[in-house]
Amino acid sequence: MMNRVKVLITFVLILSVLLAWSAPAKAGMAVVPSKIEISLPPGGQQDVDIDVFSDCKNPLKVQAKSWDFARDEKGNPYPIKPEDVKTFRGCGGWLNFLNRSVTVAPNQTGTVRFTVKVPGDVRLGTYYTYVALRGVPDIAPKKGVSMPVGYTINALLLVTVGGEQTSEQNSPPILKRSASLKHFSVNTVNFHNPVPMLLEIENKGNVHLNLKGTIEIWKDKYKGEAIPVQEFTLLPESTLKIPASWEKPPLFGKFTAKFKGDVGLEKPLIAEEAFWVINQKILVGTAGTLVFLLGLAFFFRWRIKKKESMNIWHE
Repeated sequence: MMNRVKVLITFVLILSVLLAWSAPAKAGMAVVPSKIEISLPPGGQQDVDIDVFSDCKNPLKVQAKSWDFARDEKGNPYPIKPEDVKTFRGCGGWLNFLNRSVTVAPNQTGTVRFTVKVPGDVRLGTYYTYVALRGVPDIAPKKGVSMPVGYTINALLLVTVGGEQTSEQNSPPILKRSASLKHFSVNTVNFHNPVPMLLEIENKGNVHLNLKGTIEIWKDKYKGEAIPVQEFTLLPESTLKIPASWEKPPLFGKFTAKFKGDVGLEKPLIAEEAFWVINQKILVGTAGTLVFLLGLAFFFRWRIKKKESMNIWHE
């Protein structure tokens, strides 16, 4: 009986390995670059290429279009109405696609090309839009077979308009780069893992800023773990809330979280917050110990009183 069980287990393991080896890799597409940053004067123009790579088994039909957006305070983009484009510095209307569609062969690269032309009377600063590239495998429809849903990747286009401007254009004649750390918080006492943190950064200028930063955890004078902060592009005249967390803190202790962020300015953004970690396991253990000690105290007190009452009865 045992030999049969061993043979069955061995067969299942071998079959699992063979299935893992024979499983096809997940197909899809990739876009390079995913973020495009260019600088132009008012009235200037520039050609831009976006390469699309496909590792699908069938040819991939790719369609490109631009869509203007805004972001909420958590950084999530949402489309904006045409009448709000100027308010949110959208520049999708500046794009002229030289080829809006391309068919990419398996394991090959295709290129989408467009020209960015800046209006001559635009205000200085950064303008932005998404170039959405949607790829659908070129498969003939079959009865009873569902068609593939395809892939969509948004490439971020940032156009910084600089140069001379006159005061009649009713806009600042300079590119302004300015940012402030409005808020950095950590719960004063943390009973659960992970330890949550929150950053709130405001871009006060008219130019986009690229954020890179870390949060260092200190215990007294000793530096411990360095937590990377998610990289973000801070859009002009906007505020962004960025969450972070310390995933595996020790069970107990007082610590200091020190944030340092680089946005390309002369001085980095700096803040620090002190906090406690008191894991719930310690609380449960401490509560259990107290209950046990109280129980012992009541037990011995009861024994002493009982012994005293028995001595009185014998007398």
